[in-house]
Amino acid sequence: MRVSEIAKWLKASLILGMVLISAPAGLGQGQVGGRISGRVTDPSDAVVPNARISAKNGDTNVVIKSQSNNSGYYTMQVPAGKYTITVSAEGFGTVVLTNRVVLVGSDVGGDVHLSIATTASVVEVRGDASQELITPSSSQTQTSVAYNWQLPVGKGKLLNLNNSIVGSVLGGWTTSGVITLKAGTPITVTTESSLPGIGTVLPNIVSGQPLLSANAGRGKFNPSVAGQNVYLNPAAFAIPPAFTFGTAPRYFDSARTFGYEDWDVALTKRWDIEKRFHFDLKYEAFNVTNRTNFAGPNADIQSPAFGKITAIQSNTTPRNGQVSGTISW
Repeated sequence: MRVSEIAKWLKASLILGMVLISAPAGLGQGQVGGRISGRVTDPSDAVVPNARISAKNGDTNVVIKSQSNNSGYYTMQVPAGKYTITVSAEGFGTVVLTNRVVLVGSDVGGDVHLSIATTASVVEVRGDASQELITPSSSQTQTSVAYNWQLPVGKGKLLNLNNSIVGSVLGGWTTSGVITLKAGTPITVTTESSLPGIGTVLPNIVSGQPLLSANAGRGKFNPSVAGQNVYLNPAAFAIPPAFTFGTAPRYFDSARTFGYEDWDVALTKRWDIEKRFHFDLKYEAFNVTNRTNFAGPNADIQSPAFGKITAIQSNTTPRNGQVSGTISW
């Protein structure tokens, strides 16, 4: 090789090395997409450990494999794309989930109920990610009921009052109100660690431990009593080894915050004064049952207050009322 060719080769190598060294650190992070996570159970809703899970990218045909842990949970960090998820376990039929679209930063649910296999069987479940995407507002059922009822008291009503004065005071009242009920939202349990391009590291799930504490129900939870103010079970979570993702899903569909309940009522009556003048009296009561709607628990497993609820929802107020009168003509 001549000296001039050697010089050209060394120059090209030097330029290439400088380009690689100066490449942005985030260049390789473009492959980071989202998570596919879920829980594998049998027909009795018992967990199935060591189930085999594979996710095949429909665009690249790359297959990523995982396995359910002793609590039946699995999680896979995958690039964005459309996936076909295959779940199998010894003694059970194979389940195939198709058209699962993973977006950057999303957590696509892949909960699977395996059936006992008498013969070789494959169950294919079709759907899109909008049906399986678990977000903070996933499956948050809300019901609102409004009503208006004239009380059956007064002349000619069910409770007929012959006394004109008593009938004028007690008759002609109308009650109305709005009842609002909301289900709780999925909880995200986190650690204080993070990975480049991934963000906050999620914890590991501890096998055999319930996610919620024994005091998670409304009848048992008491924020002012030590031991009864813990909503999440601290023993159910553990810090994962360094540089690992953790086995917990981004959102727990089976671990939700307290819901929201509210009942606002009103009582109104109109008196006619001559022909032109009217007087309306109105009493309103907000949160008439004085329901306390608790906020979500502290979800940082490295916090001393992990699992505890120390606040109420921002739209919750103590019971209060007001009286107003209006003269119209």
